[in-house]
Amino acid sequence: MVGYFQYVKIKMGRISFLCLLLGIYVDYASSIGTNFTLVASSNVVDAGTSVTLTCTAVGNNELTWHGPEGQITIFMNSCFRLIETEPADITRFVITCGSGSQQSSTISNLTITSFDPGRDKGMWRCFDGGPFTVGVTSAYTSLTSPETGIQNIQITSWPGFITATNQLTLLEEESETLACTAECTGTCQYTWMKGGELVASTSQLPLNNINSTMSGLYICHASYNGTELTKNLQVIVFSRDFIKFDPPGDSITLFEGQTISINCSTEKHYMCNQFGYMCQNFWDALTYVEIINPSNTNIFVINNATVSQAGIYRCIYTEDEETFNTHWITYRTLPIQVLVPSDPSSIIAIYPDVDLSTIKSGSNVIFSGRL
Repeated sequence: MVGYFQYVKIKMGRISFLCLLLGIYVDYASSIGTNFTLVASSNVVDAGTSVTLTCTAVGNNELTWHGPEGQITIFMNSCFRLIETEPADITRFVITCGSGSQQSSTISNLTITSFDPGRDKGMWRCFDGGPFTVGVTSAYTSLTSPETGIQNIQITSWPGFITATNQLTLLEEESETLACTAECTGTCQYTWMKGGELVASTSQLPLNNINSTMSGLYICHASYNGTELTKNLQVIVFSRDFIKFDPPGDSITLFEGQTISINCSTEKHYMCNQFGYMCQNFWDALTYVEIINPSNTNIFVINNATVSQAGIYRCIYTEDEETFNTHWITYRTLPIQVLVPSDPSSIIAIYPDVDLSTIKSGSNVIFSGRL
């Protein structure tokens, strides 16, 4: 949790934004006659290599970078991020900002650390979309790549959630499957690395019965015809009790017709439900489960249970910065079994009627049964 909120405060800057609102927007309102230039270290970029875009803005405090997949808005002087509009992986960017004032140029560099033609090829723009700035307010450049036969590397997970910060947070004892994919003109080759060691040579990487040793940085390498693309995923593992159930337990068994109410709770961070951060627990179910009473709250109720409601449910915990699409998410599963009560007339009686606790080890006992 600490790492996530450090990220929010530094990169999203919502709290800092509230504290600095007056001073920043006094400067921002007086920014006039701004001018922009945008140049790339190379406009033709090989797959898997890095490229740096340099935006020079005169007398500008707030700047937005916009690429083929989304946009990032930053305050230039302090270089913290305000908005990230759901690019698939913002960790591939390294953004730096130079110092400046209304009378001098302020420079921001955006480096794409591993250029992926399917994701990064196209038009890039830096601009100021604020209502108080006049003059030239944007600059453009285009990035292309030689044909390589490989593009669009992605990591997906099931049943977990990968965030825009390329993190996957899991609880102990859960199981997860990571999948790496890329588009190749032929057959892609895949390897997974963790801590400098090879952990798989296939596109899929199962993580079963998760424990704390499985946390760390996982890197997928996808290659084709001598060209390689990489994608990183940071896996974080928390204690299973991070999400608690009431009644407690890791599974529930019901008989048809029974009713149960299940509450899930999480010890929320002190920033939750303040300054636009929303934290909540809610329930859903994995595939092939008929949810009669879906819940968007922390309490889930099964009324008059049926066999069709048996399956794996999960309580999901989310933290959302409601304005700027930042999410932090994890879950805990709860298998629910629904049994059909036996017909009393079909119950088999066991004879003789013996107290099994009185039978000594090694003794021979013969039982017979009848309806």
